[in-house]
Amino acid sequence: MIKKYSLSGFVKNLLLLTIAFISSCINENGYLPSSSGKTAEILFIIDKYQWDGIAGDSIKAVFRSEYRVLNQPEPMFNLANIEEKSFTKIFESHRNIFIVEIKPEFESTKFEVRKNVWAQPQLVVRISAKSAEDFIAKLSLQKEQIVRLFFENERERMLKAFKHDEDVTIGKQLRDKYGLSLTIPNGYFIAKSVDNFCWIRRETEETSMGVLIYTQPYLDTAVFQPENIIALRDSMTQLHVPGPSDGSYMQVSQKLILPIHKEINFKDSYAVETRGLWDVEGDFMGGPFINYTFVDEERNRVITLDAFVYAPRYNKRDYILQCEALLYSVELSSQVGK
Repeated sequence: MIKKYSLSGFVKNLLLLTIAFISSCINENGYLPSSSGKTAEILFIIDKYQWDGIAGDSIKAVFRSEYRVLNQPEPMFNLANIEEKSFTKIFESHRNIFIVEIKPEFESTKFEVRKNVWAQPQLVVRISAKSAEDFIAKLSLQKEQIVRLFFENERERMLKAFKHDEDVTIGKQLRDKYGLSLTIPNGYFIAKSVDNFCWIRRETEETSMGVLIYTQPYLDTAVFQPENIIALRDSMTQLHVPGPSDGSYMQVSQKLILPIHKEINFKDSYAVETRGLWDVEGDFMGGPFINYTFVDEERNRVITLDAFVYAPRYNKRDYILQCEALLYSVELSSQVGK
């Protein structure tokens, strides 16, 4: 049953580009320190004049744009900025760095991406241009790739943390029964497990996070149609995810924000990503969810991985990013029931 919680206390802050990645730089000790920085925070190295001008306006328009499908508006990223002269060693360990160089002596606009330069995991993006207008043009051209890479870097950091705190027992149970595994950190538990459905959850006084896994035989491509993805999720949650009051159950919300769907490459497989809001029929609860539907060709089955958050009164972007990282940790196994 989904549980309601008191709101005591304060919640703590929780492919490839068209150019080749440059090899990582290793420090004199032969290894890189762990990167730092808050979740979904980008440090911009840029002159104050440019930050306060049209170049900065374009940066803010891209990276502070609204994160998709949450209960309340939240930016995709939190932005910090310092000038080049202030970029000392203390800032080199930041996880996400964007260097903006705008100087009239530059002959052409250059775009560069490097990984793990001063720390790991770390992504460093650099755009050099002779004018603010040239910078804006290059940013407009590359913005989708840059946003994706920064989110991938966030996911890499979270997966690394999950691996260090993994509940290997849950992973083994999933592998034995469902032929797949997820890197589930300690604090989660299996709430329900039947032949084609599993609910893994984590509960605190302030939040609830859940991961749903369900499978079905692959018959045809109709399984990827948005209305079928929603209908299947609703049927599974009505059957297996009850709400806090008698007769209540989780369902996809169709009230304020409709779900959005996107075809993606998920772990080298074609998939449909669905983002939306859920609520409880017969009660007053809700939150965001993310869903990936793809085919396991070896077993000719459709796998759906779904994760949701309940965190009333609190921002939910960072929770959903954690959910996304959990789902991306999936590994298919050839061993079932062994």
